[in-house]
Parts: sequence; C-alpha cells; structure tokens
Amino acid sequence: MKFWKIYCMESEWPGLWRRFFQNQAVAVGFPPKRRNGYKKAWKLNDAAGDAKWTHAQNCFKEIKPGDKIVVQLKDHCIGRIGEVVGLAIEDKDWNPLVRCSKRLPTGEMGRRINVRWKLVDVPLDPDIIIRLPEDAQFTSGLSRASICSIPKTAFLKIKDAASKKDNWEDLLPHKFSKEKAISDYLGTYPHRLDETFHPYPDAKIREKVFKDHTRADVLLEDNHGNPVVVECKQNTPQREDIYQLRHYMRLISRETGEKRVKGILVHGGNNWLPKQVQKCSRLKPPVEIVRYKYLVDFFKS
Repeated sequence: MKFWKIYCMESEWPGLWRRFFQNQAVAVGFPPKRRNGYKKAWKLNDAAGDAKWTHAQNCFKEIKPGDKIVVQLKDHCIGRIGEVVGLAIEDKDWNPLVRCSKRLPTGEMGRRINVRWKLVDVPLDPDIIIRLPEDAQFTSGLSRASICSIPKTAFLKIKDAASKKDNWEDLLPHKFSKEKAISDYLGTYPHRLDETFHPYPDAKIREKVFKDHTRADVLLEDNHGNPVVVECKQNTPQREDIYQLRHYMRLISRETGEKRVKGILVHGGNNWLPKQVQKCSRLKPPVEIVRYKYLVDFFKS
C-alpha cells in the first residue's frame, strides 16, 4: 500500500472540493482533446508531454486500489482522506468534474481516481475541513506538486491531525469574510451578545484608529459604564488573538481613563478550544471566549 496527495484547485474552480466529495472521486486535468488556449492535447502514454504531465502519468502507473490518498487544500488544510477503489484516467474515460462551457469546451478535472472516503472520527459535512498543525503540514516540495506520493510517516501525522476536533474549521472563511459581518451585526445588535450591552456612547472613541494603525472590531459598554472590547475571528482562536485583544483593552483603557475594561473574543471556529488557548484566556486580565454560529434559511417569495 502506498500513500498519495492530490491538490484540489478550489481557488481556480470554486466548489471543486464538494464535487470531489459528492462524486467520491479526486481528479486531475490534462484533457485528451485540444481546446482553446492550448497548443496540444495530453494523450496518455505520450512521452512528449510536459514535465507535469509526465509526472502525473508516472503516478497513475503506481496508484493501486487500496492505496490512501489525501486531498490537499490551500493554506495548510486538507479535505478528507480516501481509499482508492479504481482509476478512470484513460483518454476514453475523460469525465470532467468541472462542466463543459464555452471557455472550457472539454471541461476540466476529468481524469478521475475513484475513492471511498474515510468518514470515521472526521467531520461528515464537507464544508468542515481540517487545518494541519505545523508538525503535520506538507513540506514545500510535496505542497507544490499537483499529485505525488508521500511518506507513510507524513500520512500518519495527517491522519492523526484529521481525527482531532481542534483542527476542524469551516470552509466558508476561504469564501467570504465573516469577521466584518459579525462585527457589523454586534455593533448594531449588541444585546444579542449580552442584554446589558449597548454601543459605546462616544463615537470618536468607538471608531478610534490607534497610533499603531489598528482599531478594535467592536466597542460596547455594559450597564455599569465599563467599556467592552469585542474582537471577532472567523476561525478557532489562537493565543495571538488573545494577545491582540488585550492590546486593544490597554489602549481603550488609556483613551477612556476607565480601569475596568472587559474583553470578549467572538469566534466562528471549533467548540473545542486548544488547552493552551483556554489557559491563556484565564490569565489577567481574563478574556471571555464566545462562539457564534451562522444559521441561514431561504424562502421563496
């Protein structure tokens, strides 16, 4: 049994990871028919292909049913781990996961490797992906390849990371900024966070840009007149986020002259916080950590 990595071009073809997941297949390009913008077609067993195509063909020859394959996403993330059940990489097998269009008359990502996803101890929702910790991340050489074999030791570290809920996060932050959305929401409806909160009454301080060219996401006030600094993060918070919030708390204290400044870190990441983050939040001044979750419904009108 061998271990492989394939890069999912989610940035180039939005929604590709979900297509991988739904079709129980991973894929590469290299269409066998010529199309606009390309001088040649990529034929299997064509020794005259470019270096990337030659490398992909060499991988095809070695991949076998039973092998394990990891779907790599950008920013040190992965989708899931699958077990190879078959290959459909022949020229006649071309079946694009990115549909045909005027710009792509032959479609894209049509040489498929069929897989069975490992769905034990990992998120069942494909919109939840896994961010690899530093010790499990691909080396620069492996990261650049569209498809390649990986050492068993690297695979085992990735498998272990995928099973830990601390590493799970939402795919959506790669699509749009939740930080601004939740900041605007809390600035307008602070009572949703705590019924005693309301917008800080001094607009100049509320919108203050500090000397280091930064500003707090949201500045509120509690019913005792104490400032409440709210910092919003899309993903699971790290210690650096707590340090940043405490920095804003100190600056707001200087601006307002208030000694009692409360700090709240609002995030959209995991419900299971890393132990070092929990410990850091309890240091003085303590920081409260609150998790938000988006719930969106659509109705015909």
